[in-house]
Amino acid sequence: MLEIIKNNINENLVFIKLNGKLIYDTEEDVNLTFESIIANSKDTILDVSELNYVNSSGLGIFINFLKSMKSIGRRLIILNPSIEVKTLFEITSLDKMFDIVNTIDEAKEKL
Repeated sequence: MLEIIKNNINENLVFIKLNGKLIYDTEEDVNLTFESIIANSKDTILDVSELNYVNSSGLGIFINFLKSMKSIGRRLIILNPSIEVKTLFEITSLDKMFDIVNTIDEAKEKL
């Protein structure tokens, strides 16, 4: 199961928190959330501190979201990845592709 928490910080910034597992059954909900953000052209802080599993399709969702955000001139900041997500990003070298920070203050500074 995956819980998606979305809070609009201001007119240009949204905070998303993913709790649980990003697997086949939950991919559509994440895609719809990300599509909504892209449609509204908002910078995004994505908190994955409580995301404890991501399958390969989930990684693809993150990559596509990042590419879409860049194409519309918006930023995506990954906040405080769980050890599972951090390890996965490091193994796949995605840690070099994404802006990853440990605190909300660091995220706001990057934006």
